[in-house]
Amino acid sequence: MNINTYEIDFTGGGSFDASDDLTDVYVKYGGTNSSIKGTVTDADNTWSLSHSLAMNETITVEVYGTIGSSIGTGTMRVDLTVTGVTAIASDVSVIGVN
Repeated sequence: MNINTYEIDFTGGGSFDASDDLTDVYVKYGGTNSSIKGTVTDADNTWSLSHSLAMNETITVEVYGTIGSSIGTGTMRVDLTVTGVTAIASDVSVIGVN
């Protein structure tokens, strides 16, 4: 699998709003850090990259960012969509995780 895009959507509860409360967000995948986004939106935050996964290989994907000091109380859910192309054929695969 040749992974080419990670997309992150944030769902806030209470006083949390990703576009107001998060800065310097990046994705860490298999020990590699993506570029840093100084600001994010609540949905459709994408990182284009090139990463290959062998058959049956797994990697850990983590999302990091700075949380603003005025957040108060609230909750946040992060949804990750991974898009890639199989290495053998031209099939596109989309995997959603939340």
